[in-house]
Amino acid sequence: MAPHRVKQQESANILSLDNWEDSFLSALKIEDSFDPKEVLKGKRILILTDLFPPHFAPRIVSIVRYFVKWGASCNVFTEDIKRVRDKAHGRIFEQIEDPCPVCRIPLRKHYNKIESLKQILWQVKDSLFAQKIDRLTRVSEYDLILAFTFSQFPLKAALLLAQKYHKPLIVDCRDIYEQYNAYAFLAGLPERVSPLWHLPLQLLLKHLVHSRNKILRKAQAITTVSPWHQHILSKGVQGATPHVYCLFNGYEETLFVPTQETNDHFKIVFTGRLLSLGMRNPHLLFDALASTELQELVSAQKLGIYWYVDDHSKQLLRHLLASYPESVQRLQHFCPMVPFEQVPKVLSESSLILLLNNREESNGPHGIVSTKIFEAMAMQKPILSIPGDGAISDAILQRANVGTSCSSSDEVMQFLKACYRSWQKNGYTCTENADRAYVQHFTRQNIACAFARLTEKVWRASCSTPSRIEQTKPK
Repeated sequence: MAPHRVKQQESANILSLDNWEDSFLSALKIEDSFDPKEVLKGKRILILTDLFPPHFAPRIVSIVRYFVKWGASCNVFTEDIKRVRDKAHGRIFEQIEDPCPVCRIPLRKHYNKIESLKQILWQVKDSLFAQKIDRLTRVSEYDLILAFTFSQFPLKAALLLAQKYHKPLIVDCRDIYEQYNAYAFLAGLPERVSPLWHLPLQLLLKHLVHSRNKILRKAQAITTVSPWHQHILSKGVQGATPHVYCLFNGYEETLFVPTQETNDHFKIVFTGRLLSLGMRNPHLLFDALASTELQELVSAQKLGIYWYVDDHSKQLLRHLLASYPESVQRLQHFCPMVPFEQVPKVLSESSLILLLNNREESNGPHGIVSTKIFEAMAMQKPILSIPGDGAISDAILQRANVGTSCSSSDEVMQFLKACYRSWQKNGYTCTENADRAYVQHFTRQNIACAFARLTEKVWRASCSTPSRIEQTKPK
């Protein structure tokens, strides 16, 4: 079944799809003469990151691995997080070995709301983090500082050290406050917030965005994960020096290697988490399976949906399924989340990979292009994305010709039947007409190589001109 055409969004907050691809691909274009080994060999790089394995950090650990492989001397400093939240990824990255020296520093004592509020308002962890790093390593001996964040920590700590020792700073923002719908930018809030809290939360969001942008304006370069994020951050630092680059999350090509395995059941597979049904909701799939048109397929007992999710996601799905007939509920199989290295095997055994997205609307969510889409494309399995985001994710699926995004249960039914027929014929499914060359643009090695080129550019600029990082402390 051919992927659906992507409809342009009318909202001014949605980035036009006309030129994002050229911008991204130009960032990946590496001159034939460019060798990351020559660029990074002997470079000392100080890396500050909010998360690192065993916590969820595939983008970060991948870049660090390649930098070390190419000869850089990297030291990673991160928070030592003692408590794993119920809604987190748990320990699926626990078996990943540190690719370089990693120092995990305790920064919290109680993990309570007061500590969280202090960090939100005044970034108290950052000051302590910077002080401890300054005692543990000779910051003056590094060539460059990299900071990775999904919100704001540890940006202030990185800037404090960069200012003190006049080091160039590159910041990677893989998530930003503005991407979420309503007030979901603040973890722990219920999906529906009392109107009494609307104004305080709006003021808090404004404060967080302002304090983040104030730091970003003093960096030498900024990277992020989608064209929409690039657009928003570029506006936030407008008038300042740093340029914002889009480098998608991509996939680990050494792990996600396609294999075609026959299976006596048609398996629809989802791996990941559902933070809320407002952000990810599979009701279109359930609606299709509950329809009379698919009753023959469902009653054949050859189809199953396999959810590799955490307990929180399982609870959300069970609550949603309670309103569907028993025939749909019987199709569901809940499995524990598997270690990261085992995800490719799970996907290779699937007949259809399920991605849950959300439509881009003026009030959010925005620009979310999950790592899951690239990993799924790499496995050469049909992809069902529901609902389509009507933006970048849909455009990538369409360009790669690897699946479809659906905005109605009828569309889901048609795609399911097409994939099911293919499975009945061959015993497996495969995206035979996919654009493999396009998919390979998104390998983590390509992303890391582009990051290395940016690192060289920033480092050379810092050597040829006086550092423009101010010596005054960020407030």
